[in-house]
Amino acid sequence: MMRVLDALHSQPYHSGLVFLSYFFSATAIQRSMHGTVFIATEPHGDPPWKAYRVHSGLDATDNSCPQRSPRHLNAKVINFQTSIGGTTLRNIQELEKTESEELDRRKFENWKLIQSAVSERSRNIGGLQLLEVPSRSLFLRKSKFPASKVTADISLDGQRVNLRWAVRDRIGGLVEEASDAVEVRLDRNGRLYFQRKDDILTLEELSSLIVSLADRF
Repeated sequence: MMRVLDALHSQPYHSGLVFLSYFFSATAIQRSMHGTVFIATEPHGDPPWKAYRVHSGLDATDNSCPQRSPRHLNAKVINFQTSIGGTTLRNIQELEKTESEELDRRKFENWKLIQSAVSERSRNIGGLQLLEVPSRSLFLRKSKFPASKVTADISLDGQRVNLRWAVRDRIGGLVEEASDAVEVRLDRNGRLYFQRKDDILTLEELSSLIVSLADRF
């Protein structure tokens, strides 16, 4: 007498060896038989661990592979990506903090550079008067109508140049009045540059912008 797995009778959970049903047909059971001839059969597909290794791009011939679920693998990938993203975010925040501290430390030095560039450029345009206010501001005026007035100053933290301008075609006649802000930035090498919306400006281009606001008409 011998015990066999009989795939011809549908009692899938009758066998005490339930775990074997994972590798064989769902109808396989265990029972005793007399005069049985054993006929070898081919397995229906790869074992689950082998299929998983193939799906995961691993070597399917390595039988020592632990049976780890795709969910476990996905969790590790997500954790790795989160770790990388967190590190990148921290690096960006550290760079921004360093830049902010340096701009605050250099704000008066940077403002002197801006004043000097505006002063030099305004000398080449007749009718413009530059009034430099100690500390962080300057006024640029054009007295003939259409008269204009531009005010520029650097913020307390040194990170913005605030611009305000107005144009009048006669006494009391306002043609245009507006304001804008230009970000003060430092590149990796500590060189000064400026950003106005999506435009990157050099020091010379910023001074040209300020002067042009007073000489538009």
